[in-house]
Amino acid sequence: MTLDPLLAFQRQVLDGLLDEDALCVVARGLGLNRILAELARVCATPRALVFLLNASDQDEDDLQHYFMQMRSGETTDEASTVHIIKNETNATLRARVYRQGGLISVTS
Repeated sequence: MTLDPLLAFQRQVLDGLLDEDALCVVARGLGLNRILAELARVCATPRALVFLLNASDQDEDDLQHYFMQMRSGETTDEASTVHIIKNETNATLRARVYRQGGLISVTS
């Protein structure tokens, strides 16, 4: 499976998110996962902290898959993965993950 280029409106949403601090609410069916995958690719660095709230297990799996596709053959660091925080995650581990930066999926 290859990643299709972003559509014009998807690129516009992504550009808006990157140009300023923002909250993005996108309905399913409009390429939410594709926009999120591209945002994650750009922002999943130790210098950025991106929270994905209340994603389903399938959403998290899809995002991990996108990450693996986008970085195949690249050298990556720990921040370039999706960190998953559930309600069972203890405070010490949460703090360590937050300090690492990158993309963090937080669900109950």
